[in-house]
Amino acid sequence: MNIRGVVGLVLALATSCGFSPDNPALMVLPDAGSCGAAGAACCPRSSTATGEVRPPCRTASLTCLAGTCVACGAAGQRCCADPSTDGGAATVCNGAGLACLANTCVDCAGPERAVCSGRCISITTDQNCGACGVACATAAGERCTRGVTSGVDGGVQAASCLTFCQLGQTLCGSVCRDITDDNAHCGACNNRCASGQSCVRGVCTTVCPTGQTACSGICRALQSDNTHCGACGNVCPGGTVCSAGVCTTTCSAAQTNCSGTCRDLATDNANCGACGRACTGGTSCSGRSCVCPTGQTACSGTCRALQTDNNHCGVCGRVCGGGTVCSAGVCTSTCASPTTNCSGVCRDLQNDANHCSACGMACTRANGVAGCAGGACTLAACSTGFGNCDGLDANGCETNTGTSVTNCGVCGNTCQLANAAASCVAGRCTRGACAAGFANCDGIDSNGCEVNTVAGDINHCGACNNRCPTPPIGSIAVCANSMCTTSSVSCSAGTADCDGAPGNGCEVATT
Repeated sequence: MNIRGVVGLVLALATSCGFSPDNPALMVLPDAGSCGAAGAACCPRSSTATGEVRPPCRTASLTCLAGTCVACGAAGQRCCADPSTDGGAATVCNGAGLACLANTCVDCAGPERAVCSGRCISITTDQNCGACGVACATAAGERCTRGVTSGVDGGVQAASCLTFCQLGQTLCGSVCRDITDDNAHCGACNNRCASGQSCVRGVCTTVCPTGQTACSGICRALQSDNTHCGACGNVCPGGTVCSAGVCTTTCSAAQTNCSGTCRDLATDNANCGACGRACTGGTSCSGRSCVCPTGQTACSGTCRALQTDNNHCGVCGRVCGGGTVCSAGVCTSTCASPTTNCSGVCRDLQNDANHCSACGMACTRANGVAGCAGGACTLAACSTGFGNCDGLDANGCETNTGTSVTNCGVCGNTCQLANAAASCVAGRCTRGACAAGFANCDGIDSNGCEVNTVAGDINHCGACNNRCPTPPIGSIAVCANSMCTTSSVSCSAGTADCDGAPGNGCEVATT
């Protein structure tokens, strides 16, 4: 072959690959059927005189793999090369929800995955919860929770940050609460104990302050309550007020008339320091002020134990973060001696009635409030209307002092009424039926049935107020067998009982 033939062959081959003899620096895209089409050989990568990059494959949906143009960018296909770069990595996918992962386009759509910074990642982690970059507040106890199936189509909700409480606590709103002793959340969220009640082992218990008595579960000041004056249920009539336990027209010096009711403003939970000023949030009235029990502080109107409350540690509103507990008023990872970590709360096992000697070991006493001393359960106080009359701690307050005739009102007070059956009603000795031949004629229960109506009392002969008539001169009236009669006596000088009839006395004048 001569030189002209060689040159012609080279030009023919170069032209098939896009070379222009008019401008050797210009590489043009090949025609259909030549290089750069799907399944065809990749064209040589080159640049124009202006710096424009010509891709080795014809369209953006093709990429060069092992010298051949193959489909790319769809789910399950190889990632496409970025056409704006020369020899760049294959990282491009076509379609929403697709991401290039390990050189392959993967479907990243769905509630538990998302394309974040070009990567398909799980959005069920604490760092990316429900969406890219949404971090849960793990220090406050939040954790990323996977979505749940919902709706008729069985769709899955996106993950979200939720607060998880430590064992022994319950999530109320967004705050973990110990519902065994929280007056605002007693036994259940938002179950607030009434004024005068305290949360004991998850139950609102009426433990009345000194000077008050529980009547049907509500503390009443029997010294001043018009509807429970001196005793539960004893209502004062109109125009009177209850003062010192007695219905009267005026209040005693230590009490104040509040809308027709005598109130002791120093101790009345509903009228503390002033008429109508009620104590709430577990406080009680003492010295004319609403105060929390010893060891607690009022936080937003509710009494809190600042030494151990994880939500009010040391001061109101200070919440201990995840992994810490409130000990001696400080958020710490360990409980200070002598307290022990019980389900995330520091407890004094020597003195905590809900955790006595061991976590979760709750003390109970019948009809009373249990205590804990030295790691042993004790009886702290009796509920109103009950007493520990046998002196035994283990059986609690075994005696109902509202009904016991041998312990009426208080232990040891025996109801003994003369000539009558005695009963105890609302802690007061009450007279029952009189014995035969006796009657309660003075209307006073405390001295029983004081009158013998069969013999002896001429003012109540046979019945109360049945007075025997005045006898004739020389005779005396006598009540015998419930009937009035007369009895003769010695006649005075100048008279004599000549007919022997005592009914007409000394009927004869002898002078």
